[in-house]
Amino acid sequence: AGYRSTQTAGNSSTQTAGCRSTQTAGNDSTQTAGNSSTQTAGNSSTQTADNGSTQTAGNDSTQTAGNNSTQTAGEGSVQIVRYYDGCMFLTKCRVVTQEMANIPYRFYERDWHIVKD
Repeated sequence: AGYRSTQTAGNSSTQTAGCRSTQTAGNDSTQTAGNSSTQTAGNSSTQTADNGSTQTAGNDSTQTAGNNSTQTAGEGSVQIVRYYDGCMFLTKCRVVTQEMANIPYRFYERDWHIVKD
């Protein structure tokens, strides 16, 4: 889909979208989106997004996002962020624990921070 698109898919689907898109998918889906996208996926999904994206996924999902992105995931999910530290690109990963599950986190200043209302 192109810019400002909306995509909804069932289980085992693949979605690719441009900037400012919204994607919703069932279990075992793969989603790739451009900047300022919103992605929501079921369990065992893989999500990849550029900076400034918002991602929400079920348990045991994998999320990859850029700096200043917001990620919310279930317990056992893997969150991966690629960011630029002024000299080089770095990657930071974490596994979501029960205490971190279903809480939105934003990545900035080289670490995850809870999103406060």
